[in-house]
Amino acid sequence: MMTDPLDPDSQPDDKQPLPPQETPPPYEAEATPAPSTGSSVSGLHFPAMGLGKLNQKDEKFWASLGHLLSLTGIVTGGIGYVVGPLVPYLLKKGESPFVDEHNRETLNFSIVTFLVIWISGLAGLAACVAWIPGAIMAVLNLIFCIQGAIAAKDGQAYRYPFNWRVIKN
Repeated sequence: MMTDPLDPDSQPDDKQPLPPQETPPPYEAEATPAPSTGSSVSGLHFPAMGLGKLNQKDEKFWASLGHLLSLTGIVTGGIGYVVGPLVPYLLKKGESPFVDEHNRETLNFSIVTFLVIWISGLAGLAACVAWIPGAIMAVLNLIFCIQGAIAAKDGQAYRYPFNWRVIKN
C-alpha cells in the first residue's frame, strides 16, 4: 500500500510529519531604503544619500555631472578640467553632503590632472618625451571620471585611486 508523503495522516507513526513550508514575503519593487550615515571608501568617510535638501534623483544627477564635466578639459586645452567640476560644486554646495563629496573629490582630481598635463606639456617643449605623463594622466582622467560618474549614478561612494585633496570643505 502506497502512502502520500505530504499527508500527515497517511504516514507511519514512527516518522515525524514534514514541517510547514514558509513562503517568502512578496517582492516590494518600490521600497526606498532609509538614509544611512554613509560609508567608508579607502579609509575615508563618505556621506550617504538623502541627508540634504535634494531628492535622490537630483543627488545622483549633480554628483555624476561633476565627474562628467571634468572630461571637457580634453577639448578646452585643460581649462575644463577645473572649470567643469567647479560649476556643479559651486551651484550645489551645501545642498547635499553626497553631492558635495563627489564634486569635491572630482574637483581635486581635476586640479591634479590639470597640473600634470600643463607641467608635462611645458616640459615637452624642452624634451620630446616629457609629454608622456600628461597623456597618461588624460587617459586616466577619462577612465576614472567615467567610473566616478557611474558610481554616483548608482548612489555609491567613489574615491579616485590617487588624489591630492586640496579642497577639504
